[in-house]
Amino acid sequence: MLSITDGNGNKLENLLLDRDYTGHEHLASVGLIHMNGRLYAPALHRFLQPDNFVQDPFNTQNFNRYGYCLNNPLVYVDENGEFLWWVVGAAALIGAYTGGTIANNGEANPIKWNYSDNWGYILGGAAIGALSAFCSFCYRTRIFIF
Repeated sequence: MLSITDGNGNKLENLLLDRDYTGHEHLASVGLIHMNGRLYAPALHRFLQPDNFVQDPFNTQNFNRYGYCLNNPLVYVDENGEFLWWVVGAAALIGAYTGGTIANNGEANPIKWNYSDNWGYILGGAAIGALSAFCSFCYRTRIFIF
């Protein structure tokens, strides 16, 4: 970022806000944008650190470890630079518990469950919980990888 101008082309020295529409902090003194997971250099049009993860190995844009949001930042947003796998895991546990409770006629105590006949319900609940959390995250961040 070399300079910021108003609609008439006048250079703006001081800004009221230091964040853009995605919530990323602009570090005007050094010409960088702090994007919560990595630093972006607008003058270079690239990140200064590689991305830690390849989210979708079947999409060639993911192998550019210095890219942002599949090189389409107008459509996709990566709010913090990380995928929250623990949310998917927690949703899977909640789904498994719910499936087990339903399969055991509403018995909420897992110690009293009949595990021999109800593994399908427990695993099904885990799969539904994990998938719903994953899809919710993808929709919320506008990252569709399937």
